[in-house]
Amino acid sequence: MRIPGRLPLIVALGLVGAVLPVAPTAAAMPGAVVVPSNTSPTKDYVVILTENASVASKVNKEESLGNDVNDVFSSKVKGFVAELDASDVRRLKKDPQVLVVEPDATFSVGVTDESTTSTTTSTTAAPSTTAGPTTSTSSTTSSTSTSTSTSTSSTTSTTVVPSVDDLNIGDHIPFEYIVTLRSGVGAAAFASAQADNGITILGTFTEVLNGFGARLSKSELSLLATDSNVLAIEENRVVGLEADQASPPWGLDRIDQRSRTLDSNYSYNFTGSGVRAYVIDTGVRSDHREFGGRVVAGHTRINDGRGSEDCNGHGTHVAGTIGGQ
Repeated sequence: MRIPGRLPLIVALGLVGAVLPVAPTAAAMPGAVVVPSNTSPTKDYVVILTENASVASKVNKEESLGNDVNDVFSSKVKGFVAELDASDVRRLKKDPQVLVVEPDATFSVGVTDESTTSTTTSTTAAPSTTAGPTTSTSSTTSSTSTSTSTSTSSTTSTTVVPSVDDLNIGDHIPFEYIVTLRSGVGAAAFASAQADNGITILGTFTEVLNGFGARLSKSELSLLATDSNVLAIEENRVVGLEADQASPPWGLDRIDQRSRTLDSNYSYNFTGSGVRAYVIDTGVRSDHREFGGRVVAGHTRINDGRGSEDCNGHGTHVAGTIGGQ
């Protein structure tokens, strides 16, 4: 139900008028003392540091000030997430080694495909060699020469870590590991020290386990494996949902079976690999991120210049039920 814009204000004023006579202020009560609170409200902030800043020193300082550090990272940029009040935010924003201090928030970004690329370079050298007989007589001299060319080529390849989208459930994500620390070892402090040593930190964990995720080379993996603070190191793997959903929406209930008789169950155990679905509807928005570039242009009988692109939204909704990621 939509409430008229002015109604909350009118109700609020009415409530205040009703409460004031019942609850007199502390200043009006004999002997009451009002003690102002010096505690500022806190919330989580993302702090991004300059490239030459020490993550460990910054994290240690925040913890020494009593601020909880919830996460440490050094994958694309380096920094940490901490519970800060307004004075902490002002202090950090004045720090020349701090690039960004922003409230932590949930957001989404588009998926960037990563692939294996190779670069081939060829060089051709053409040394000339002269061969052949020379004959001469008293009257004429003739000479014959042939020239040959040789070529050499060299090929260099650069392999990029494959995208998680290219892996299957249970596959090891190359070079990524979950490091579990012993009880009593601070995950944020330990991970930030590793970040200063050049290890890529993907995030820290403090709830289910005490540790962090990292991208490690063979030498870094071996070094961490011998650290007395480390309890275990395991490969990071792709996790997916393989289960059944009871009483799903009609669309999901219909697409996981060939029979038109619904069974009030949706199974996640099918990937749809090799299936081509034809959506006869208002078109499909082909650039929607849920489809991952899998939409192929179809046929249209509406001459609106859109082709088979969606002109309403319903077709994209249907296609999303069928093949959304």
